[in-house]
Amino acid sequence: MNDFLLRVQDALLACEGLTLVIAGAITIVGGLFLWLGGARFAGLVLGVCGGGVGAVLGLLAGHWLEVHPALCALVGAAVLALAAILLKKVVIVILAAIIFTCIAGMTYLSYQYNNPVWQNKLSEIRSQAMQISPQGGTSEQSSESSASSAEQRRMLFLQEYHDAATLAQSEKEQAQGKLQALWAELRYSLGEHRTGVVLWAILGGVIGLALAYLVMKVMMALCFSLVGATSVIVGVALLLFAKGTLVVTYLMDRPRVLPVIFCGMVALGLIVQLFITRQPKKAAEESEEKEEEKKKS
Repeated sequence: MNDFLLRVQDALLACEGLTLVIAGAITIVGGLFLWLGGARFAGLVLGVCGGGVGAVLGLLAGHWLEVHPALCALVGAAVLALAAILLKKVVIVILAAIIFTCIAGMTYLSYQYNNPVWQNKLSEIRSQAMQISPQGGTSEQSSESSASSAEQRRMLFLQEYHDAATLAQSEKEQAQGKLQALWAELRYSLGEHRTGVVLWAILGGVIGLALAYLVMKVMMALCFSLVGATSVIVGVALLLFAKGTLVVTYLMDRPRVLPVIFCGMVALGLIVQLFITRQPKKAAEESEEKEEEKKKS
């Protein structure tokens, strides 16, 4: 996705430097914690994640049930946080499946997006989007009620891309417009290749479930290391973007640098987490003896 990453770089360079610095610093701190200590504090991490998800679901449920949103958010956060801590092994298996699902689906989508045929098609559609009038795309789409789903997706993308590109022409909303255009393009690409993405995502999820079930301790450390290393790299990139550094351009000229750094960080994070989470031999023997005594009694 070289073209996509270059356009992401262009959009982020148009953002305010302070915003990128704050986002980058938070991402780096959180990434370092997950990268080197996620498995050691898995209960805390899962509890926080469960609480966040529960709060969001509580807010949505509060609007639907017409109950005070803050109360629903508090109840949802408490319930899911407690469930995530008590059912830690189950949650780890689910998270491993989700991570592998995302990796497999994104890998397939990246391959299809970078295909020269698809890039040529996107270039043609972008030029068409810039030629339509602000109301032309929507009126044409509403009048063609019998159009195929592919044509409807194309017309929707034309209108969304046109609106985002128009927004990007203003100095104040330049970054927002470019990011919206990229989001519309990614959604359109996902819709056109949804069958392959779904199949690869299912395959990745099955592999993640199997590995998490067979080697849970290793998979838990690997998942935290993957997410943490990715967060650290993204955070550092945001800080460099705040300085105006062309990070993506630099890495594209040196294609082996980022994979080597990422794989090295993942391996180091995996080793460190497995080391700090292993139990001493005496403690392990004592726990085994206690379990045997409980079984005998």
